[in-house]
Amino acid sequence: MGFPLYHILYLFMLPVWAQPGAKQLAPSFQLRRAAWSEDAENGEAEEVVTQDEKQLLNTPATLKCSLQSSQEVLVVTWQKKKAVSPENMVTFSKNHGVVVQPAYKDKLNITQLGLQNSTITFWNTTLEDEGCYMCLFNTFGSGKISGTSCLTLYVQPIVSLHYKFFEDHLNITCSATARPAPVISWKVAGSGIENSTESLSHPNGTTSVTSVLHVKDPKTQVGKEVICQVLHLGKVMDFRQTMNKGFWFSVPLLLSIVSLVILLILISILLYWKRHRNQDRECQRNCFGFSQL
Repeated sequence: MGFPLYHILYLFMLPVWAQPGAKQLAPSFQLRRAAWSEDAENGEAEEVVTQDEKQLLNTPATLKCSLQSSQEVLVVTWQKKKAVSPENMVTFSKNHGVVVQPAYKDKLNITQLGLQNSTITFWNTTLEDEGCYMCLFNTFGSGKISGTSCLTLYVQPIVSLHYKFFEDHLNITCSATARPAPVISWKVAGSGIENSTESLSHPNGTTSVTSVLHVKDPKTQVGKEVICQVLHLGKVMDFRQTMNKGFWFSVPLLLSIVSLVILLILISILLYWKRHRNQDRECQRNCFGFSQL
């Protein structure tokens, strides 16, 4: 064709971004490569699939890791993330099987024996088990590939709702104890209502939140329904209470009733005494007449 062979070789040796029509592709190619390099340096790429778990405290819990690539895995290691450095918990390999570190014996174990898919199970979760965990796949030729799964432990809310009438105000109290701390809100009609909220942390990891509605005019709430709303782990629960007027009284009204009862008793005693005295007089007259005969 008359076209020198070295010209053809020169075109193949040109960088991609120097060839016509490829100038706009270079930046996106570099970004994808940089992102993959960053994941590779951290040993945590999209090759490992994990899922965060929420589990009831003092019950079993499982964490799973799945390696999506077909690389040869030699050892699977589970570590707990800590402030200073990760702590080894348990490993699995074909040569040595499952090896649990002394601090975690009788606490957890690997319940899915695989080099591509691994699952650990906590027999009975405690507060110390809450946190994030790493699964490391030690591969042949590619080093460590890791994923992170976090375990959150919760306690279902225990809720109480009650009220108390006073002479000049009404207190409606809603208390909720849970882990993590619940959030309390109200649905109540009327005006002149103030709200105060307190929280208290307990050694067992739960938190008690107490919200009190102070109603200035208690008569306005008699016969009405109040709703205490408890928000916990994204779920809202309604607790309803109707203000029963049978428990409401007025001190002046009570004093009036007591005074009236006392007055009726005194009148009854007086009438009985007068009647009894009249009967005695008639008896004396009759008895005196018979004696003269």
